[in-house]
Amino acid sequence: MKRLPAAVAVVLLVLTGCGGEPEPKPEPSATAARAKLSEAWTEKFEVSARESPYNCVNVTREECPEWLAHVRTLTRDLEKAIEDQRLERRYPETLKQVRTMERASDVYGDAECEGASEGGPDCSHSAQTLANGASLVPLMLRQDELRYELDELRGNEHT
Repeated sequence: MKRLPAAVAVVLLVLTGCGGEPEPKPEPSATAARAKLSEAWTEKFEVSARESPYNCVNVTREECPEWLAHVRTLTRDLEKAIEDQRLERRYPETLKQVRTMERASDVYGDAECEGASEGGPDCSHSAQTLANGASLVPLMLRQDELRYELDELRGNEHT
């Protein structure tokens, strides 16, 4: 009989969370997860855009392809991050911008460009699309996140 009150006390402690084991921490909210994606990538693209060699016009042959390759790598990495986290539905405009930049990069590579001022209009247009895209990606990320949050709020109003 003496064991019964002790067993009840242990059960009560476990059920009320006083059993010595820490309570599990709540998972980060969906909003926090989305904010982290834009925060991490916005800075990378903004720094890259600031370092732009003026859309590759009037710069050395080495600077333009190197900078564009850096932007292309960022673009691929962002796309992979979105796909790995299965966030395609949250970032449709960002992915649209990323794919525009990928096509421009392919054209730039196929035309064997060595700068925007050399190689004709394909090189110039592709370099400008990539350079401008580096500035647009942070805007697209924020826009997609705000749109998604608004859609969630609208959905919660109906429940």
